[in-house]
Amino acid sequence: VIRKYQMDIEGTDKKRIITNSIFVLLIISVGLYFRPMNISSLFDNTTVIKISYSNLGIADGETYINATGYYPLTEEEKTHMLSILSKYTYARKMSTIFSNGSSNGIGNEIILLYTKNKEKESQIICISSLNEIIVDNHVYAVKNSWKMIEEIKEIIDRK
Repeated sequence: VIRKYQMDIEGTDKKRIITNSIFVLLIISVGLYFRPMNISSLFDNTTVIKISYSNLGIADGETYINATGYYPLTEEEKTHMLSILSKYTYARKMSTIFSNGSSNGIGNEIILLYTKNKEKESQIICISSLNEIIVDNHVYAVKNSWKMIEEIKEIIDRK
């Protein structure tokens, strides 16, 4: 009788350990999936960056778009840009995994970063003033993107 109950207890412990282990792995996986990532990690020293700024709005009942051209950044400007971007992080949202690159709203200011790299494909990174960033056709959350846009605009205004 004692052995029979001992096996039931041991079997229950194994099931509980396995269930708890799966639960812990799930929590760790979710934590890793939603961890913040540094925006500057999208670039390396060999990346060529071109930048464009757009301001959207309505004036006197008419819509307008004020856009700058695609300016290639010098090495000094690129270094300054990367120092700005290193202060900000982006993170996945619940909808990121199903995202097709379309955003619910883009806000009134947009920065587009066109990148070329010898080792990777070219990509377009869109930073919206509504705290979103689009990378590789996936929408991510970024805090204080309007502040980042203001800092990046200083680089554009020097041109």
